[in-house]
Amino acid sequence: MADELLIPIKVVKRGSAKGKVLGRTQPANVNKPLKRALAKAYKWDEDLMNAQDRDQYLFQNNLSRRYVQRILKFNCFSPKIKQMIMSGTFPQESN
Repeated sequence: MADELLIPIKVVKRGSAKGKVLGRTQPANVNKPLKRALAKAYKWDEDLMNAQDRDQYLFQNNLSRRYVQRILKFNCFSPKIKQMIMSGTFPQESN
C-alpha cells in the first residue's frame, strides 16, 4: 500500500493570469473584525467596572467615549449569538 499525500489546490484567475493556491481548505475568516469587537467589549466592560476613574482609563488607553459606547453594545448580544460568532458558525451575509 503506497503512502498518499493530499494537497488541497485551488486554481484562481486574477486578470489574465491563472495561478494555484495551495493548502487553504477553509475560507478566510471574515468574522475576524466581529470577533475582535466582541473581545474588546468583554475586556473593556470588565476594565471599566473595576476602574476607579473611567475617564482616566479612556485617556490612558487613547479611547474615545463614543467608540467605547459603540463597541460595548456588542455585549448585548445573546450568549448563543456570541458563541456562534466566536466558533465561526455564524451565518455569513450572501450579498
